Amino acid sequence: MNPHVSQNQDTKHYYKQQSNYAERGGAASNLWMQMKADVLNIPMTALHTADSGTVGSAMITGAAIGCFGSLQEAAAQMVREKGTYYPDPRQHERYMEIYERYRQLYAALRPLV
Repeated sequence: MNPHVSQNQDTKHYYKQQSNYAERGGAASNLWMQMKADVLNIPMTALHTADSGTVGSAMITGAAIGCFGSLQEAAAQMVREKGTYYPDPRQHERYMEIYERYRQLYAALRPLV
């Protein structure tokens, strides 16, 4: 299976993420953010937000009680992006070659465990 394609276990539908967000430690490293973008082959956006779970809850609450007209409006008011890292197709291909070698090695060694 492609590592950046998710499967919903209930419906057996597949979808490809179009982008992803990161916060805290990993988002502070330009190298790490670029590696994630290259491996997943999707843009990665670093956020200024220190605790996105709490901010997300506040956004949902704000939309539910009428402080915001929608979640999109809440996000526009509450989420601050630092920057976006775009995948390098050459690096992505290299990571996929390494991933395929890993899969082959795992399949060969798994019966020994």
